[in-house]
Amino acid sequence: MKNLKAFKKMLLQQNDGFIELSPSMNNSFIILGEPVILLLKNGDIVKTSPVENFYIDDYGRMEIDTKNTIYKN
Repeated sequence: MKNLKAFKKMLLQQNDGFIELSPSMNNSFIILGEPVILLLKNGDIVKTSPVENFYIDDYGRMEIDTKNTIYKN
């Protein structure tokens, strides 16, 4: 059974910090097999294990599935 974690934002690391990404189905910024950086609801910033699957609905809600965890916003 996988862990379930809530996240607020997907981030991209820049030299001087992070910028927020706004994924959509047309431009998800997610590459299967690659990790993503997320700001969790508890304030932690995490780099996930490689993404196995993801879903973005018409309202921008996301579900990101990794080996051990499912992240939802």
